[in-house]
Amino acid sequence: MRGTDVCVHGQAVPKGDSASTFCHDKGGLADKDYQVFTSSFQADLFGSVVNLGAIPGALVGGRLADKAGRRMTLVLMMPLCILSLVLIGVWGQGSLAALYIGRFLSGSVVGVVSATVPVFIAETSPTALRGALGACNQLAITIGILLAYVLGSFVFRDPKEPDAICQWHNLALSICVPAALLLGFGLCMPETPHWYIQRNQLEQAERSLQRLNRVESGAQMLHLARTSPEPVREQALTLGETFARLRQTPRSFRMGLLMMGIQQFSGVNALIFYQITILTDAGIEWANTAGVITMVLQVIITAISVVLMDRAGRRVLLLVSLFGMFCSAFLLGVYFAIQDGGPVKASWLCVGCMFAYIAFFGIGLGPIPWLLMAEIYTADVRGLACGLATVANWTGAFLVTVSVSTLRDALTYQGLFWAYAVVIAAGFSYVYVAVPETKGRTLEEVTRLLAPKEGLLSTESGTSQLPVRNVPAA
Repeated sequence: MRGTDVCVHGQAVPKGDSASTFCHDKGGLADKDYQVFTSSFQADLFGSVVNLGAIPGALVGGRLADKAGRRMTLVLMMPLCILSLVLIGVWGQGSLAALYIGRFLSGSVVGVVSATVPVFIAETSPTALRGALGACNQLAITIGILLAYVLGSFVFRDPKEPDAICQWHNLALSICVPAALLLGFGLCMPETPHWYIQRNQLEQAERSLQRLNRVESGAQMLHLARTSPEPVREQALTLGETFARLRQTPRSFRMGLLMMGIQQFSGVNALIFYQITILTDAGIEWANTAGVITMVLQVIITAISVVLMDRAGRRVLLLVSLFGMFCSAFLLGVYFAIQDGGPVKASWLCVGCMFAYIAFFGIGLGPIPWLLMAEIYTADVRGLACGLATVANWTGAFLVTVSVSTLRDALTYQGLFWAYAVVIAAGFSYVYVAVPETKGRTLEEVTRLLAPKEGLLSTESGTSQLPVRNVPAA
């Protein structure tokens, strides 16, 4: 749902047509009903509003997931998602205000979902499968993006008229289907056992483990919860207490934010956004199909990462991913540097590096920051902490998107990709020095590994101020 919702208007058609999809007549072949925007600025603003909506959505979603539960948070968002799509698909045909409001609301829902789903997966998965199931989240997103590309390019567009405008309002309404399915399945899903244990609802936690078919693997979790000498809070921490807890685990908090920053400032979204322009400049005739090819590649590579996540490990895949992305970004800069204004040179280098860039991103830096985000925080603050990390992700996405043109004009293409290469190199260094392997460790073991040496709940004075239960994960 998240992939199709985000990309229903941003990536459902080739990037080179993103503005014309909404505001150009293209020789009279387009249906006037599909033409809403009068300038490319309005179309670009429509595309960026989703990022602005996701930022507060992630923050609210993280807090809501701690208070109302992970499952209930997802269920509550689906009617809002359907409403946003109806605003775009029905009332948006004649109203710019409805389009922008619908898009902002859609972004807010996506922000909530992107902060909550990784937590739900991490807290319901057995340790041996947590990496693979966490990577499935990113795989589902890439499949959703691909679906939006295919629907926008082939289903909701007249195949006999290649210049026809995508029937974007029908495309938006079609995404109501996965949203409704998630609403239905969400009502049937169990809440995570960790959320119940944090509130001393051990019978509900046991029933949740039974429904998840984790009775045996969750037995130790329940035993430790019942015999723990730590005081139990039956209510979620207050906002002030949550931030105090986060200050007590600075390594985890810093890691979540930095991994999201590295993911976005690696420049992968800029590469995808300008891929048609780059390939056209390189003399590639099939540049307009690059979007679909890129998404197919992302799906394939992310599927491979699902298989490798609990075998090779998160750290190894991250290092391989960052090294490959660094080489690809650096060589892309070299490609642009060797052009002298004459015939295009070494177009194969441009094509190869672009797709290598995407492939290496999909194997590690794409799925793993979302997976790590849900593993490194303690259960009592996991919702809000993941919300803050998600805010960092969407803020980075917005900044990268709006800065590409300015940086390209100031640095040229080669300077832009070399700048991204510097960020990726810094990310490689950080992962090598500071990011531990979490494969095969329970969530409790991960949080203990990242805790300050003087103890998870210690403060500067050496005393614990927030007595809460730490929940292990089987």
